[in-house]
Amino acid sequence: MVSVIIPVYNNKDYIKNALLSLRKQTYKNLDIIVINDGSTDGLDFDYIKNIIPNVRYYNKQNEGLGLTRNLGIELAKGNYIFFLDADDTLPPNAIKILRDTINDMDFIIGQCKKIYFNKNNKIYKEVIWKKQLEKQKVNKYNFIIDTIATNKLYKKDFLIQKK
Repeated sequence: MVSVIIPVYNNKDYIKNALLSLRKQTYKNLDIIVINDGSTDGLDFDYIKNIIPNVRYYNKQNEGLGLTRNLGIELAKGNYIFFLDADDTLPPNAIKILRDTINDMDFIIGQCKKIYFNKNNKIYKEVIWKKQLEKQKVNKYNFIIDTIATNKLYKKDFLIQKK
C-alpha cells in the first residue's frame, strides 16, 4: 500500500485537481491522507470527501509543511510514502511506475514536468524538471539535489529512521 500525504494550507482552489489525479491512478492500493494545516479558506472534510470519498482528513493548527508531512508519516498505513502537494497533479500511471520500480531501494525519484498556466488557465510553458539529477556522495547514501516533493516514493521505514 502507498500512503499519499497531502498537506494543505489555503489551497482549496487547487486541491480538487490533485485529488482527481489520484482517483485516476492505475495503482489503486492507496491510503490518501489530507492534512489541513490551519487553512482559512473554508476547506473542510465535506468538500474533500465529495471529490474523493476514500480519504482520511485531519485538521490541525498551522505549523508548516515539515511538521504536517511528519504527522502524515505517523498516520500512514502504507509501507510506502508519496507526498503530493495540493497544487500538483499526477499522470495516471505515476504511482504505479514508482511502486513497480522501487524494489529494495529506500526511495526512488521520477522525472516530472512543471506546467505553467496563465490567468485564463491556458498552458503557456512546460519544462522537464532537472533533466539530469546531480548526485553527490554523502556517507553511505547518494543524496540528490532536487527540491520537488511530488516525484518521489519512499519506504516508510526509511523516512521514520531518518526523522
